[in-house]
Amino acid sequence: MLDTLMQWLHLGGVIVGVGGVAFARFILLREAAALPPEQRGPFMAKVAGRFNPVLWSAIGVIALSGLYNMASSLQAGVDARYQAVLGVKVLLALVLFTIAFLITLPFPALDGIQKQRPRWLLVNLALAALIVLLSAALRRM
Repeated sequence: MLDTLMQWLHLGGVIVGVGGVAFARFILLREAAALPPEQRGPFMAKVAGRFNPVLWSAIGVIALSGLYNMASSLQAGVDARYQAVLGVKVLLALVLFTIAFLITLPFPALDGIQKQRPRWLLVNLALAALIVLLSAALRRM
C-alpha cells in the first residue's frame, strides 16, 4: 500500500510540476509579453509569488517519493542495466530541479539566467519528457 501511495505522490508531483511549467512557457509568458512594460513586472511577480511555492512543493514531493521509490526498487534487486537507466534519470532530474530553482529564486545574481526564462523553461520541458520516457522504460525492465 505504501508503495502505491508513493508512486501516486510521485506522479502527482510530476503532473503538477510539468503542467505548471508548460503553462508558464506556452501561455503565461506570451500573455505577459502583451502587457505594457509597467504592468508586466508586477503581474509576473504576483504570479511567481503564487506559483513558486506550488512548484517547489511539487519538487519536494517528487524528490522524497522518488528517493523512496528508488530505495524500494533497489532493495527488490534489479540488474545493472536498470540501475544505469535509473542513475541517468536521477541525474537528469537533478539538472531539471537546479534549472527550476535558478529561474525562480529571487536573487539579483540570477537575473542573467532569469532573463532567458523562456529558453530554460523549454529545456526543462525537454528534460521532463526524457525523464518520463526513462521512467516508462524502467517500468518495463
